[in-house]
Amino acid sequence: MYNVRTMSVRRLALVALVLFMATAGSAFALVAVSWGQAGDVPVARDYDGDGDTDVTVFRPSEGGWYTQGTPPFPQLWGQAGDVPVPGDYDGDGDTDIAVFRNGHWYVRGQPPYPQFWGTSGDVPVPGDYDGDGDTDLAVFRGGEWYVRGQPPFPQLWGQAGDVPVPADYDGDGDTDIAVFRAGHWYVKDQPPYPRIWGRAGDVPVPGHYDADNDADLAVFREGTQFGEWYVQGQPLKLWGAPTDVPVPGDYDGDGHTDITVFSPGSGSWWMVRDPVIAAAGDLCSTATDCAPTAALVDTIDPHRVLVLGDNAYPNGSTSDYASFYHPNWGRFKAKTNPVPGNHEYQTSGAAGYFGYFTGVQPYYSFDLGAWHVVAINSEIAVGAGSAQELWLKADLAANAGKCILAYWHQPRWSSSTTHGSNAAYHQLWLDLYAAGADIVLNGHVHNYERFAKQSPTGAADPEGIREFVVGTGGRASFYAFGTPLARSEVRNTGTHGVLELTLHTSSYDWRFVPVAGKTFTDSGSDSC
Repeated sequence: MYNVRTMSVRRLALVALVLFMATAGSAFALVAVSWGQAGDVPVARDYDGDGDTDVTVFRPSEGGWYTQGTPPFPQLWGQAGDVPVPGDYDGDGDTDIAVFRNGHWYVRGQPPYPQFWGTSGDVPVPGDYDGDGDTDLAVFRGGEWYVRGQPPFPQLWGQAGDVPVPADYDGDGDTDIAVFRAGHWYVKDQPPYPRIWGRAGDVPVPGHYDADNDADLAVFREGTQFGEWYVQGQPLKLWGAPTDVPVPGDYDGDGHTDITVFSPGSGSWWMVRDPVIAAAGDLCSTATDCAPTAALVDTIDPHRVLVLGDNAYPNGSTSDYASFYHPNWGRFKAKTNPVPGNHEYQTSGAAGYFGYFTGVQPYYSFDLGAWHVVAINSEIAVGAGSAQELWLKADLAANAGKCILAYWHQPRWSSSTTHGSNAAYHQLWLDLYAAGADIVLNGHVHNYERFAKQSPTGAADPEGIREFVVGTGGRASFYAFGTPLARSEVRNTGTHGVLELTLHTSSYDWRFVPVAGKTFTDSGSDSC
């Protein structure tokens, strides 16, 4: 019942589309979960209070609730014909199992029950309408809203045939009364209305797709071949089969609503998530020293791995890569986008590096979700007018308007007493800054340092570039810090670890993940 099933022809076509898009550079996570069976109703919510949405189904035939990863199951609550109405009815931070039956509400673990609110034929619309942290009983009846404990009622909003779409559209912490009518959204007390987004026949799927605290207008449309997602302010996304049920939710706990569908014929869940990067430099000088950071990459399970140079010590030779790098970080080779470091070039022409990463170019770029990512070779000419610098300008011009991440080995800025800042990369910063680049990643310096947004001259600039130095991939030696540079925000030496980046459409999250036994970390978010 819960094993992977044979995919339908339509589903295989969807997977083919995904693989094509990933090959073309628009990489994202394809997460397939087989959970449920034909006839189940998806009821994804945060049942354990850990901040992410749990894959869950309600089986009307038995009143069983099945939550992935939360045995024992099923949890029996309800009967055939009941409408599942999960919500946080006691305000304790996790979702409670509940059903609605002909005006009767049954909330598991909360007697007395039933609680009476509504009549047969009402549409249950539970939500936190008063902003007090718990879910309120509420029903919609042909344009009339009855919210328990909030007279006067009914509150008139909408008409017969409307689809109720309660959500927090203004980001003030309480649920707003709203309806969807043939592509028109009417949110009570929030003119101007209607807001036009979608068309007749669309399924409204409001959510926090950009994580800015208020609900975004969004619809799911049964396209000719695929499900079509239209989120206001974002490009069209194709995801799901036309007959799939949309079940958006924050399945990875990053604060953003993930596009997800449930296939009612098979019980399969298909999720799209924003791309995640794991990055570090200065990795492997023995067969074991970079094993702890490789274990972190296993845990993060990123879409792409960026190795920031000095990947195989001491000389980046064929033997160094085979003996030290490959047994550890080599298992991520299929999804690794590398750059070389100075130690790679201690072997003539970095032959070991280019031999191991077959087909890799000296410098290159690719798209990852909504971002453009630029891999620069800091060990060859990078000055004004060099072949690489001219290529960089042209590449950035061809990708204007995108969020941009660039990475190479030796940093322009560092507060370390060893190596430190290197003005040889000033021209790269000039070009990236002119193009509106957002992030630069470097290694070389064996510590971790995060900088505030700054201009190419190191001045504070809200439109500047944020640099991360992540020379913490496993090399045993660490470098001390001197007087911190003006824009340096966070520094640590003595902790091996990996930088995790989640790339959203118009923002990004970062998190430094330390190896087992270490406690230093660093995290945050910013717009791009």
